[in-house]
Amino acid sequence: MKNSTRLVLGAGSLLLLTLLLLFPAAYRSIAQLNPTQQRQTLNAILYPRLTATARVNLARTATQLSQQLQTQAFFLTETQVALTATATPSHTPTITPSQQPTNTLLPTLTLTATSTLSATPTLSETQIFETIVFEVGQSLTQTAVVGAGLTATVGYRETFNAILWATLGITATPTQAPTETPSPTPLVSPTPLNPTDQFKTLIADIDRRLTATAAAQATLSFQRTIDAIIAGTLQITPTPTVTPTPTVTPLPSATPTLSAQDIQETADARVNLSLTGTIAAIQAQTGTAAFQETVNAVVNQGKTATADAVRAVMRANRQPLSPENAAQIAELTQIAAHNTAITALAFNSVGNQFVSAAADNRVRLWDTLSGWNLFTWDGLTDRTSVALSPDGNFLAAGSSDGTVRLWDLTTRAERGILSGHSGAVRAVAFSPDSRFIASASADRSVRLWDVRSGALVRLLGNNRNYLAAATSLDFSTDGLLLAVGSEDAQIHLWEVSSGVLINRIRDLHRTTQIMLSPDAKLVATIGNSNSVVVWTISEQPTRVLLREGFAALTSLTFDPSGKLIAAGSQNGMLMVWQLEGETLLFSVPAYTNQAVSALAFSPEGTHLISGGANGIIRMWGVRPT
Repeated sequence: MKNSTRLVLGAGSLLLLTLLLLFPAAYRSIAQLNPTQQRQTLNAILYPRLTATARVNLARTATQLSQQLQTQAFFLTETQVALTATATPSHTPTITPSQQPTNTLLPTLTLTATSTLSATPTLSETQIFETIVFEVGQSLTQTAVVGAGLTATVGYRETFNAILWATLGITATPTQAPTETPSPTPLVSPTPLNPTDQFKTLIADIDRRLTATAAAQATLSFQRTIDAIIAGTLQITPTPTVTPTPTVTPLPSATPTLSAQDIQETADARVNLSLTGTIAAIQAQTGTAAFQETVNAVVNQGKTATADAVRAVMRANRQPLSPENAAQIAELTQIAAHNTAITALAFNSVGNQFVSAAADNRVRLWDTLSGWNLFTWDGLTDRTSVALSPDGNFLAAGSSDGTVRLWDLTTRAERGILSGHSGAVRAVAFSPDSRFIASASADRSVRLWDVRSGALVRLLGNNRNYLAAATSLDFSTDGLLLAVGSEDAQIHLWEVSSGVLINRIRDLHRTTQIMLSPDAKLVATIGNSNSVVVWTISEQPTRVLLREGFAALTSLTFDPSGKLIAAGSQNGMLMVWQLEGETLLFSVPAYTNQAVSALAFSPEGTHLISGGANGIIRMWGVRPT
C-alpha cells in the first residue's frame, strides 16, 4: 500500500515538473505564431469550442492580449459609431481615399476566413463588436508593419483613418494612433499592394463582418438602429411602435442566417412604409390646409359680403361728404357719451361702429347709425388715445399710466397690457396690416409693438430724437411710413420696417396732432396756433396754411378721399377746408365755449364725428335728397 502511494506521488511530481518546464515554452511559442496561427488561436479563445491548448494559453496570454487590445483601443469609440450608423449593409461605395499612402510598397493582405465552429456560440453583442474591431485592427496592423518598414508610422495611420471613415461613410476627427512595436520578422510576404486593392480588401473584410454582425443583431437593438437610420434619412421623428421583446438568437456559424439582401429588403420595406406614412401625413396636412383655406375663404367672403352690405346701408342713409356738398353738412345726432372731456375717436374699417376714449377712465363702443352704446371698458386711469385694428379684431387704448391696453373685440376681453413707457401714452395707432401698434409717449419716445405677442419690436426714436413729449403719430396707408409729431416743433418720418429716420421737418408750432393724407404725399399738423399746416413730403417740403379765426386748433382729420380736411378749435368751432384752392367750405360752432377735443371721418366719408370737452359726441353728415 505504501509503495503504491509512493508511486502515485512520484508520478504526480514528475507530471508537475513537466508542466513547469512546458509552460514557458508554450508562452514563447504563442509570441512567435504566424498570422494564420494567431487567427486560429484567437478564434479558439473567443468561441466556446476551446481546445486544451487554448485553455492553457487563455491564462498565459491574458496580459499579452490585453496589451494588444489596448493598442487598438482608439478604434473602439469611433468604429462603434460607424458600425451602428451602417448596420444595414448596402452596395460597396466607390470612394477614392482622401490621402494616399507613402511611396513605400505595401504587402499583399491575405485575410484568413474564421474557422467554422461546430458548437453553437453564445456571444454577446459586445463580444461580437470587440472581435470585429480586434481582427480588423490586427490585420491592418500587420499590413502597416510591413508597408512602413516594420514601423507603424503616423502617415500610414492617417491613411488608414481616411480609408476607414470614407468606407463607413462618416466624417470624424481621427485621434492620434499609439505607436506600435514592430514584430522582429515580417508577418506576411512583401508583395506590393496598390491602394485600390488595399481599399477593396478592406471593404470586403469589413462588409463580411458587418453582414455577420447584422445577422446577429436581428433583435430589438437592430430594429432601433434601422429606425434611427430611417429617421435620419427622412429627417422626421417616426412614431415608435410597440415591438415585443425578441429572443436573442446566437450567431450559429460564420455564415449568417439572414443574408445581406434580406436585410436590405427589410430596410427598404421599412423605409417605404415610413415614406408611405409620411406621404399620408403630408396629404392629410394638405387636406387640412385646403379645408382651412376653404373655411377662411367662406368666412372672409361672408365678412366681405357683410361689410359691403353695411357700407351699402351707410351710403343709402348718408351721402359721402365732398367739396360739392360740404356746404350742406348738418348735425345728424348727439350722444351724451362721457362725463369728462373726450380725448380720442376712431371708426372701424367698415364704418358701422366707432369708439371713444375719455378722461373718465372709460372706452366705449358705439353703433354708428343708431348711436347705441354697444360696450364699455372701465379702467383706473385716464384713457388718452384709442385705435381700432383694420382687421376688426382688436381695440387699443393709451393710458395716463404709460401703458397700452389691448382688447379682443369679439370676446370683449382684455388681450394684454403693453408696458414700457415711463410717461403718459399720448397717441396709439395700428399698422394697416394690423400686425403692429405704435405708441407715442410723454417720455419722449415712440415704440413699435407686435400685436399677437405683445413684444416690443423696436424704438422709433427716443429722447435723443424728440426734445419734448411725442404727442401724435399716424401710419401711411401702405404701412411703410410712420409720421410722428412732438412738442419740440419737429415732424419725424420713420421707415417702419428698418426703423430708419427718412426725413425731419421743422414745424411752425409745437405739434399736438399729426395726420398723413391717404396717398401719403401730405402731412398735416396742428399745435399751439390757429393754423393747420400742410406739408408736402419731399426733400424740399413746402407748406400750406389753413386758418379761420384766432383760437388755437385742438383736433384734426383727413377725409378718405384726401380732398377735405377738418379741424376743431379751442372755442368750439368746427371747420372743413378743401385742400385744392385752400377753400373753407364749412364752419359752424359745434360746442359753446367748449373745445372740439376730437374728430374722425368714417371710412366711407359719410359721417364726421366730433367730441367735445363736455363729453358730448356730435355726428355730422349730408342727408340724402
